[in-house]
Amino acid sequence: MKRLLSLDVFRGLTLALMLIVNNQSGKAFEALRHKPWDGCSPTDLVFPFFLFIVGASMWFSYRKTNHEFNRAAVWRLFKRGALIFLVGLGLNWFPFYDFGAHEWRAWENLRIMGVLQRIGLTFFLGGVLALWLKTYRRILIAAGILLVGYWLGVEFLGDATREGYIGCRIDAFLLGTNHLHRPAQSFDPEGLFSTISAVATVLLGYVTGMFVGTRNADADTGYSKVLGGLGIAGGLCVVAALALNTICPINKPIWSSSFVLYTAGLAMMVWMILLWFYDFRGKRFGATFFSVFGTNALFAYVLVGVLMRVLGMPFLRFTVGEQSYTVYSWWAHFLVDLTTPQIGSLLASITLIGVIWCIVYPLYRRKIFIRL
Repeated sequence: MKRLLSLDVFRGLTLALMLIVNNQSGKAFEALRHKPWDGCSPTDLVFPFFLFIVGASMWFSYRKTNHEFNRAAVWRLFKRGALIFLVGLGLNWFPFYDFGAHEWRAWENLRIMGVLQRIGLTFFLGGVLALWLKTYRRILIAAGILLVGYWLGVEFLGDATREGYIGCRIDAFLLGTNHLHRPAQSFDPEGLFSTISAVATVLLGYVTGMFVGTRNADADTGYSKVLGGLGIAGGLCVVAALALNTICPINKPIWSSSFVLYTAGLAMMVWMILLWFYDFRGKRFGATFFSVFGTNALFAYVLVGVLMRVLGMPFLRFTVGEQSYTVYSWWAHFLVDLTTPQIGSLLASITLIGVIWCIVYPLYRRKIFIRL
């Protein structure tokens, strides 16, 4: 089966949205903000969509080795997962020198977890489980055990509130309070405990990739079955999540089990639409733009992180009037003055996407794919 354009576009679209929501300068539209706790905004869909795509892509990636589970496969999963984790840790630490305080940044207050770290952990753990279990039934049972077990831990060892969430105590014990995203609250939205349910997101992506990849998608009837299956499965996941919402709130900060079902179901339906548009009908609208990001997604993510930290260094800041700016914050301020706080913030992040796209595009043209 040929490479699915829809999956590259889906990955690139998700990354573009991730860059937008992560680089809002000032006041943002409500849809571009995370929900403070329970609930799910469009912004809350971005990271679980990416993990879902990680799982789906993994199935296609391991076709060449016939999805064999052996020492070599586990070692490859471990190496890549560890590399992604370490790059994320390095990004948290960068720049390693505090130019304001004139000293090296100390390990004692470094955040250990983060977006890339969660991707690395779930890639390794989800990959090992998927290759070991092999079949739909076994992988889905494993995902179910993870979701049920995680939520039983949340409910019986505390509750799903900020104050009662057991993950705060577990993460603080394992990582140390000073190494969390919010030390004062002993909370990290990408903590170790909630990674349990995040692995289930990867597994659901993997079985979805298996479903798409093992069907005869080159024939009209094959595509009809695939699209229908994605729509039905996605709808069932969303309905199940909404039904569970009263006892298991849809919540991104703790990556609740209903949140996994809800976001995976929506991801299936979004992929269904993209699969129909790009791979079934053969359309190309927007394909190149998003594929540029989709084929070098993690590299583009890291590039943005490094660029924003470099621009924030004291010797690159400048003063206009009495206000200190970076190049990016000045541009955002300029756009806000021309429009509104929300529109200006959005336009600034879109500009950033354009800059990164121009940097990554030559790699795409030369078929250079940097795998983290």
